[in-house]
This record gives sequence, C-alpha cells and structure tokens, in this order.
Amino acid sequence: PDNLLATLQRETPLSKQGIKAGDILTLLVRYATIFDPYDNPHLVAYREEETIQHLLATLRDVSPIPLLSEIILCHNEIQLDHASRFQDCNLPHEPTLHARLINQSGGGGGGDW
Repeated sequence: PDNLLATLQRETPLSKQGIKAGDILTLLVRYATIFDPYDNPHLVAYREEETIQHLLATLRDVSPIPLLSEIILCHNEIQLDHASRFQDCNLPHEPTLHARLINQSGGGGGGDW
C-alpha cells in the first residue's frame, strides 16, 4: 500500500487491503511483561483496544493461574479494572504488570491482596 504506516485490519483479507504477493510487511507487536502470582515473567502481546480481562485470559493460557475472578492485575501497585481497555489505562509503552491473587480472607473487599 501507499501508506507505509497503515494499520492492517485483522478481520479483513490482506488482498482487500491493497496487499499483494511480493509486498513486504513489517509488523510491530506491542507486549507487556506480566509477572504471574508465582513471580514468573511472561511476555504477552496485546492490542490497544483489548481489555485487561483479555490480557489475563491470554496469561492464563501460558501460566497456571486460577480463575480470572481470583486475579487482579496491577501496574505500580495500582489495580487495573478488568473491563478497561488497555489504551484507557494510561500505561507506558511495554509496561511491566503484576498479577496477584485476591485475598479471600480479607472479608470480600474485592481488591485486598
């Protein structure tokens, strides 16, 4: 395509986006480093429009974490809302996040850990 900084649509065939055989594509991948509750680091790719819950679901595929309802994700000790989109969380480029277990003995405070 003529626009070298164009964003390709994942759901649309490349041929319908002006890409043809022989074109060279450079893909930029955004990722976050997430430390699971056991302090194991994982690089997880994300899209800006995805929610924090989607990021946790991806983490669950590579880490033996419990149910998503039992996990909170934090950046600099601030809890991220599962329903928030990644782009709305005001996070730095390639952030480091920490997945924590919710403390069930804390009296149901939801964010106690």
